[in-house]
Amino acid sequence: MKKVLIFFFVLAIILTPVAVAEAGVFDQLAPKCNEQLVNGEFVDKCTMCHIVQLIQNILSFLVTISVIVATLMFIYAGFLYLTAGGSADKIKSANKIFTNVFIGFIFVLGAFLIVDTIMKTFYDNTRFGPWNEIECS
Repeated sequence: MKKVLIFFFVLAIILTPVAVAEAGVFDQLAPKCNEQLVNGEFVDKCTMCHIVQLIQNILSFLVTISVIVATLMFIYAGFLYLTAGGSADKIKSANKIFTNVFIGFIFVLGAFLIVDTIMKTFYDNTRFGPWNEIECS
């Protein structure tokens, strides 16, 4: 039974980065600015829209990383719990990891919700649409 659990634990660790790469999470963090021809050379011209899009990309990146880390930590805590063998110390350690990861993940999602609410309050929705769906052209 332990070998099966270890196999699935290692498989989850190996397949998580593959799934993230296939989802295209890390494609591009910094937005591409508009290229304009100035004196025969192409120059990138960034606007306020690109700054808001950069904030959006950074927040999405951080939330994605926190989901991956929380998932791996839940897997690790579950592994500790299943392999505790009745040891009270190991079960207590696994429960502490579960609790800390859950509180940290709630904290990250709460922070995202606060930033999302502030950005939607102060951002001009009539001109660009919702701030978290910005596509600068």
